[in-house]
Amino acid sequence: MAASRVAVALLVAMFAHAADRALELLSAAANGETAHVKTLLEAGVDVESKDKNGRTPLMLAAQHGHVETVRLLLSKGANAKARDKAGWTTYGLTLDPTGGAFHKQHEAVLKILPPPAPVRTAVDTAWNSENLISSCFMTRDQLIAQVEQMHLDALILSEVQAYASALGNGVLQIASANRRGLAPPSQPEISTDLDASVSVEVRPGAACGQAGDTLNLAIDVRVFRARDLVLKETFGGGLKGLEVRTVANPAQYIPFYDEWVTSHAGQVFRSVLSAALKSTP
Repeated sequence: MAASRVAVALLVAMFAHAADRALELLSAAANGETAHVKTLLEAGVDVESKDKNGRTPLMLAAQHGHVETVRLLLSKGANAKARDKAGWTTYGLTLDPTGGAFHKQHEAVLKILPPPAPVRTAVDTAWNSENLISSCFMTRDQLIAQVEQMHLDALILSEVQAYASALGNGVLQIASANRRGLAPPSQPEISTDLDASVSVEVRPGAACGQAGDTLNLAIDVRVFRARDLVLKETFGGGLKGLEVRTVANPAQYIPFYDEWVTSHAGQVFRSVLSAALKSTP
C-alpha cells in the first residue's frame, strides 16, 4: 500500500509539473518571449497546450501581435486551424485582438498565418437620417438632402472593399454589393451560394447648438450566416462626447463625416471577417 501511495504521489507531482510548464509556455507566448518559448518547446512542453478558454500558444501570440513568436510556433508545427472553446481560430483572434487595438504587428501576423478558406459574402450598405435632428444653417429637409449627396453608403462600401483587397489575403470575397442609399435597416437576402450576408448602415447625426451644428456618426454592422445573426455591433457614435464635432458652416460636414467613415472602415472589415470565420467547435 505504501508503495502504491508513493506511485500515486509521483504521478500527481508529474501532472502538476506538466501543467505548470504548459501555463509557463502559454504565458511566454502571450508576452512574446520567443527565446523562452523555444526553450520550453525543446524541453518537451506540448505546443498545443491550452488555457482555460481553449487557446493555444499560437492563438495567444497572434492575438497579442508577437510576430517572431508566431513564426517560431508555426515552425514547430502549431496548428493554425485549431479553435478555442468559443469557436475562434488563430486568424480570427488576430483580426479581433485583445483590447480591440489592431496594430501593424497584427497585420504582419496575418501575412504569415496560413489563410483560411475564402469566405464569400454579400454586402448591403445604406444610410439612415434618423439622427439628423436639425441644423443652424438649413431646414431639416435641406440637411437630409445635403448629407444624401455625400453618398456615405458608397464610401463605407468602397473602404471595406479596399481593406478586403489589401489586408484580407483574399479571404473575404465580396461576391455581391448592394447600395441602398437612404433606406431603413433591413435583413440582407440569404443565399445558399454564400457563406455570409452583411448589412452596414451609416447613421450621421447633426443638431443645432449654441456654437453651430454638433455632428456625430455611427456605423451599425450585422453579419448573418444562413439565417443566424452572428454579429451585431456599432462603431462610433456620439455617446459621452465621443466623436462629436461642432462646425461653423455646412461645408465642414463632408470632411468630418468622411474622416469618421474612413477611420472605422478597418474595424468594420475585421469584425465582419472574424464573425464570418467564427463557428461553434
